[in-house]
Amino acid sequence: MPRSSRRAHQCHKDHCDSAATWDVNLTFLCKGMGIYRRRLTCNSTVKVCGKHREEAMEYILSPLNRSRITVWAIQNNYPPPDFETAEFDFNRVDHDAIDLALMDTTEAEAQ
Repeated sequence: MPRSSRRAHQCHKDHCDSAATWDVNLTFLCKGMGIYRRRLTCNSTVKVCGKHREEAMEYILSPLNRSRITVWAIQNNYPPPDFETAEFDFNRVDHDAIDLALMDTTEAEAQ
């Protein structure tokens, strides 16, 4: 298996050789009152094995990523995020979809 393909299926935690099992997404409310509290979902590219789910949540809500998410929200006319309402959604990684995306990328680069 080519190195790029293997990495696409591997846990994103540093030095972990396990296969990625979980795709991680973040949902939170934006600060506001009443009907102005919008719920946003951020799809992430973080994929981890079952052993590193906790570390993935800590990474996504790190001060640097909170700052990036806040800047993105404000630049896109959303109120600032209320990270106290953060919820994580773990979905099983679709390895077949990853392989298809890698094949499409390889074919596009060959042209």
